[in-house]
Amino acid sequence: MRGMIKSLSSTQAFFLTVIPGLETAAYLELCEKMRQASAFFSEDQSEIRIIKGGVEFKAPLQEALQLNRFLKVPTRILLRVLEFEALNEKIFRQEIKKIQWKDYFQKGMTFDLGWSSRSSRLSMKKQVIEIFEEELKPLGVKFEKGGTTIYVRLFRDKCNISFDTTGERSQFRGGGKKVSVASLRESTAAGLLRVLLQGLEEEYILIDPMCGSGTFLTEALSLKEPMKRKFEYQTFPAVTREKSSEILIENSVGGLKKVYGFDNHEKAVELSKNNLSKFKSEKWSVEKKDLYKDSYTFEKDCKKVVILNPPWGKRLPASSKDFVSYVDKKIRPDRLGILIPAHWMFNAGSMEKVRDIPILNSGVENRFILFARS
Repeated sequence: MRGMIKSLSSTQAFFLTVIPGLETAAYLELCEKMRQASAFFSEDQSEIRIIKGGVEFKAPLQEALQLNRFLKVPTRILLRVLEFEALNEKIFRQEIKKIQWKDYFQKGMTFDLGWSSRSSRLSMKKQVIEIFEEELKPLGVKFEKGGTTIYVRLFRDKCNISFDTTGERSQFRGGGKKVSVASLRESTAAGLLRVLLQGLEEEYILIDPMCGSGTFLTEALSLKEPMKRKFEYQTFPAVTREKSSEILIENSVGGLKKVYGFDNHEKAVELSKNNLSKFKSEKWSVEKKDLYKDSYTFEKDCKKVVILNPPWGKRLPASSKDFVSYVDKKIRPDRLGILIPAHWMFNAGSMEKVRDIPILNSGVENRFILFARS
């Protein structure tokens, strides 16, 4: 893609950055949101493409930027602004002059640099910062960590320049959620929930028997709600000076009837209750219970779906090979999704394994395994 954005109504290229292993979940979420907001997006979704580490798509600029509020699985939405062959520094300087910097920066703003260079003749991060500062000098914009991030990716001399439209990673939903040690990222939890719930049309309850601070529970209840926080694209002059229709997507939790959280640590129970307190009390329940010692009682008129990220290590050593069979015995779920270390083996009991997905969770190799009632 050569050149730069000429109109907010024109179709632009975007890239969703996604935790490796959750690309399909992000793709399905994007397709769902575009379908629900069909008045703003074309029905032809053939230009949506899954690649390792993300999803590429094209859409009208203003509407696509608003997807930041609704997409829970990606960590960022990047706006692809320029692509060219960067054989040397001279060509690089010539090409970036095509960028309409005033559409994205105004006086007093700063920029940061996201940099990657592989198998390329150019490897000049420091020089690129200086080049960008030269281009942005008329606007009084300087380099500073934490500013609007310009991503430069060089691979085999192909240069791709993108602007971050999200700002703080989308795992930060807003609202001051309190977390426990080694809590699961919200974007990861949202992706795992989408994988687990795919194709489930019946009414169901969601159960996390080792809920920690309740990330799975809060994400399940807010999976289809827009995020109420600030995003980087809202600072772009090209966006603020042109009015556009606000995307509205129906707020619905589908067949989810209620979420249940349990933990054998009082502090975790308190954290979960605090984080769930913003939801209607009839939609959630959190209790102190030990999976190995206590019993559970649930509604009998809907499916039971269990999801969990057990506290591997001192609290639950890898030698606990009967863990899944214990969940099966105590709760009898219709579906079960569990995030485990990549090397861990276990006894599945009477549950049938239906999917085994490698996940890079905070840089650690994990697997998300789905089971169904045989």
